[in-house]
Amino acid sequence: MLTNRTNISEKVAVVMAGHKTDVQISLEGPDAQRHDYVRGPSGFVKAIAGYKTLRAAGLTVFFQTVLSSRTAPWIEEFFSLAAGMNSAAMNFTRFVPQGRGKSFLETAGERPLLGVELRAAYSAILVASRKTGVPAGTNLPLFVLISPELGAHGKFGFQGLVVDYKGNLKVSSRADFRLGNVLETGMEELFLHHPLGLSIS
Repeated sequence: MLTNRTNISEKVAVVMAGHKTDVQISLEGPDAQRHDYVRGPSGFVKAIAGYKTLRAAGLTVFFQTVLSSRTAPWIEEFFSLAAGMNSAAMNFTRFVPQGRGKSFLETAGERPLLGVELRAAYSAILVASRKTGVPAGTNLPLFVLISPELGAHGKFGFQGLVVDYKGNLKVSSRADFRLGNVLETGMEELFLHHPLGLSIS
């Protein structure tokens, strides 16, 4: 489950624990000032309080942040926070300037990491992970920039399909590459007859 944690009560956390749910909490910065710049006042305090509520219920909880020109310099600080909170992992996903992210590109100058910058950031993630003992997800396709043994494997470079709120079937939630609409065509029909689906199966 992915959440900013602001709407999960102790009661809900206990129910989730009964289903052995893993929870990812989004962080936009390693402290209140930097996190709240994106999430708004008290966002960091609520996220950390929620983390503690979920952990107390026995759930496996980990942090994730968007890796961008703004957050890359803070990689070690993110891991220090995760280590201090005994987080199950500290993961990163690349910044893609779509939706709300596009407004940050236009107003705050936040941008995706490219080329050598991205490789350096992935290296820093691995170093910080080893230093703190906090695991980091290395199954993102571009981790192969560091080592062929890392990254998502498979000839397509992605690991699953996504259905958005409009019923569009996509290869990623972060790219507008649609295979069709499951509400119009049906998931089974669409997946089994689309050329991409046929090549995967």
